[in-house]
Amino acid sequence: MSGFIYDVGLNNAGSYIVSGIPYVKNFTVSGGGEESFTFYNVTKNIVVINHDGTNTIRVHFASKSDASVINNKHFYEVSAGEILELDVKCETVYISSVSGANVSLFASITNIKATRMYNLSGAGIDE
Repeated sequence: MSGFIYDVGLNNAGSYIVSGIPYVKNFTVSGGGEESFTFYNVTKNIVVINHDGTNTIRVHFASKSDASVINNKHFYEVSAGEILELDVKCETVYISSVSGANVSLFASITNIKATRMYNLSGAGIDE
C-alpha cells in the first residue's frame, strides 16, 4: 500500500476545477497610490474592473516600490471602463493608479493555503 495522500495543492488539478470561494472588494485607489491585497488562500481567478470614467489603473504582482515594476512595465493596464480577467494563482495582487480610480476586485479563492504558494519573482514580475 502506498503512503500517498491525495490533498489540495498547487499542482492538484482538482483544486482548480471546483468553484472557488468568492472574494469581492470595491475601493478607490488614490492618484499615485497603490493598494495591495493578500488573500488567505491561493487564487484561481482574478477579475479587476476599472469603474473610472477617464483614468487607467495598473495591476501587478510586485509592489510598485520595486522600481523595476514601473520601469520595466511589469503590469497590466486597465483603461477606464474596462475589465481584466486573469486565470492566475497568487496570494497577493497590487493595484495602482497614476491619477486615481474607483475599482472592483473579484477573486475566486481555492482551498490551497497561501503558505503553500511560492514567491512570485523573476522576469515579468520584478526584474
